[in-house]
Amino acid sequence: MSARTEHVFRFQELHKPAATNAVVYRTSVESLVQLFTAGYNASLVITGYKGSGKSHTVTGNVDDVGIVPVTLQQIFRKIGQNGMCL
Repeated sequence: MSARTEHVFRFQELHKPAATNAVVYRTSVESLVQLFTAGYNASLVITGYKGSGKSHTVTGNVDDVGIVPVTLQQIFRKIGQNGMCL
């Protein structure tokens, strides 16, 4: 029998409807990107009611860039700075 590994999950942030994608990124995603580029696993779960803005938060638009484009930009910037390999 293998030993069980205990995982700890915690609720980190609840954003008000008026929160911009930049605020969501800065308060909920930026630290995960830093952990990821340091070699750790990271995940983000976005949940909400239908029509609550989940897709907009993830993809964004021209005026309010989503968290995925910003996350990828930051990861590739870090790779370029440090000559990292994924």
